[in-house]
Amino acid sequence: MRITRTSAVALAFTAAAVGLAGAAFMRDDATPAARGSQNGAQASAVRNDEARPIKLSGTIWVANEAGNSLSAIDTASGRVVNTVQGIAGPHNVQVSDDGGSVWAVSGHDSSLVGIGAEDRQLTGLAATGKHPAHVVLDRAGNRAFVSNSGDDTVTAFSLKGMQPIATIPVGAYPHGMRIAPDGRMLMVANMKGGSVTLIDLQRMRPAATIAVGEAPVQVAFDRAGSAYVSLNGDDEVAKIDVATRRVIAKRPTGDGPAQTYVTADGARLLVANQGTEDRPSDTVSIYDTATMRLVGTVRTGRGAHGVAADPGSRFAFVTNMYDDDVAIVDLRSLEVVSRVKVGDMPNGISFSRSRIPVGARPDMMIDAKVPARKMADTDEHGHDGGAH
Repeated sequence: MRITRTSAVALAFTAAAVGLAGAAFMRDDATPAARGSQNGAQASAVRNDEARPIKLSGTIWVANEAGNSLSAIDTASGRVVNTVQGIAGPHNVQVSDDGGSVWAVSGHDSSLVGIGAEDRQLTGLAATGKHPAHVVLDRAGNRAFVSNSGDDTVTAFSLKGMQPIATIPVGAYPHGMRIAPDGRMLMVANMKGGSVTLIDLQRMRPAATIAVGEAPVQVAFDRAGSAYVSLNGDDEVAKIDVATRRVIAKRPTGDGPAQTYVTADGARLLVANQGTEDRPSDTVSIYDTATMRLVGTVRTGRGAHGVAADPGSRFAFVTNMYDDDVAIVDLRSLEVVSRVKVGDMPNGISFSRSRIPVGARPDMMIDAKVPARKMADTDEHGHDGGAH
């Protein structure tokens, strides 16, 4: 999906003019002193020039949508160690489970781009549908799935040969998506459809469509059988029982919730509240997944959009679109411990245990242009991917 500096929240993000301000939420168990620290400037909202190392080894990958680049932040040194240029309008980025490759979608060129995590060389390139928004990979790293906002489809690619194997119809304006922990289903948020679509990844076809609310942006799964979706137009997050395929709870968020993430231990749901450029929000709401109780709210920076966490569930990483930086949040103290400047309008974010050596060439240019061509419309078994 293409975003410009003058847009609201990524085209269809139409957060209500009057919503529940994220800064008004406090930790339910906070002492009076702690509550005081969360008002006003908040001790956790460090300045955006305070880049600090943290006790975590790995790399945070960031898609700088208006900067046409990816930034790689080394957590151990607390700074950007590499910038990969040449991807036009990267909206989302995803690291493979083995940490060996990094994948992004170009909203400008309608393409899927893969690079090696260590050498940052181009390893894969393919044409997608119109206005690709997000990319996810299966656990084995054999297939990638891209949501095509302009086509109302999801395309499945075989990463061996970079060939499309299925094109699956979903709801209106598909955006964020994730694969269920068991690998059998993919859920995608249909921003203009007010719904999420469950895709059967064995049959490569829709299995269900669930109405959820206004302008759903991104989904997340836990391992207990639930999914979560941010409702940008309602300033809410919804919890879905995947087995019964119905919404079982809704909770208020900050203004204009965008991306969601469930920590690896399954205990916390993170929701980044972006607001709009004219009225940016700057918070992340944190919930207990079992009870949907609000545990706390952390101010991270203007236009909090993308959110991810490390496999140890200790730190969260948040892109602040209107501050051009990434906030690192300690999930124990609920404080921002570092803010790192990246490129223009950081959007998607992903974490990898693999590190880029400090001192590596800081800037690289790749040729991510793909020749225009007609997308294949059959999967690897010869079935029509668009009509099931």
